Amino acid sequence: MRPTEHAVRGIFAGCYWIVVFVGMYLFYRDDSFCMRPGSRNYAWMTAQLALGLAAWDFVASVAGSVIASAFAKWFIKLPWSSVIPATLIAGFGFFYLPFWIYKGYGIFRFQNTWADVRCFFTEGYLLGFLFFLAPLLTLTSFLRELLVVRSQRRRFGQV
Repeated sequence: MRPTEHAVRGIFAGCYWIVVFVGMYLFYRDDSFCMRPGSRNYAWMTAQLALGLAAWDFVASVAGSVIASAFAKWFIKLPWSSVIPATLIAGFGFFYLPFWIYKGYGIFRFQNTWADVRCFFTEGYLLGFLFFLAPLLTLTSFLRELLVVRSQRRRFGQV
């Protein structure tokens, strides 16, 4: 992976974080579990979860690029070869997140810590995350990876 590719992926990760934050903020704004009196700041919790999702997307993007470059040694290198592995890795992480956060018996990981975001996965909002947000996050990861690949191809004159 080229050094400039890390910078491009980092810039797109920042943009991805902004899009995810705004989308989650609007989706969960009426969530009574996140907005109840005595709970932590809703915007701060949304920013933390969006940052975690954007970080996972960045890791998936880099992993997809590494997988694509490893396969390029054995097969023909395709210009869009990192898109599918990056999207699959990101999507699996997004769909698995609610099951990873919930430990069982009403206990969540990071409960009552600075990283407590359990209100996003309680009651019906868990289903909303699984059936609405996770597919949208995966689609957004797919589009972000397409933009990364396209910008890299333009930068190096391979349009």
